[in-house]
Amino acid sequence: MGLAAPVQADGPGPPNLSYGSNEVFRPITILNSDVSGSARGHGTVQMVNGYLFVPFGRDSGASGGGFAFYDMSNLRAPVRVSQTNVTALREPHGFGFSNSYPGRYVVMQSIGGIQFWDITNERAPNAAARHDAALGTAEPDHTRFGAWWAFWQAPCVYVGGASGNGVYVVDATDSRNPTLVRQVPTSARGGFRVGPVFAVGNLADRYTHNEGS
Repeated sequence: MGLAAPVQADGPGPPNLSYGSNEVFRPITILNSDVSGSARGHGTVQMVNGYLFVPFGRDSGASGGGFAFYDMSNLRAPVRVSQTNVTALREPHGFGFSNSYPGRYVVMQSIGGIQFWDITNERAPNAAARHDAALGTAEPDHTRFGAWWAFWQAPCVYVGGASGNGVYVVDATDSRNPTLVRQVPTSARGGFRVGPVFAVGNLADRYTHNEGS
């Protein structure tokens, strides 16, 4: 299991605001994690322990991504409390969280597979506790060999591997030493391209995607 990290206070979460008629159907604020000017964008975001988790990356699964946490206690003026740039992280379609370990962890897609990060302290994600599971995937994801999706049902992570790779199953019982335990090839899934993957109990489902060739 991962090593215990200092307990951090949860974030404030978003407030319950009143809105003027001039704000209806208009953006209240726009977040931009592309502070480097490297044309990175956002996909899915999620509230995590009272902070907004915002992963970002380059389109088509190229390298050069990262993630940020925002204090959303003032929706009209969010405050970025941390930003972590990680060359190997790629466009995030699906990612997963777990508090089944001492501390809080997130798993995200990388160029070569998936990465685990200790985010117990959202203001200072633990780079020393970053660990990779190498799956042999590559950039970009619109080729046959990208890591398209990651779904974490502890202790296992299920990775959709586009058309050439099928589905990977990674054992993350020890989050600092994740290991590939099984790869289900595309041929064993009826030849369908595997994109999003979801696991609930002992059942798993997968959806195809049509981007790229």
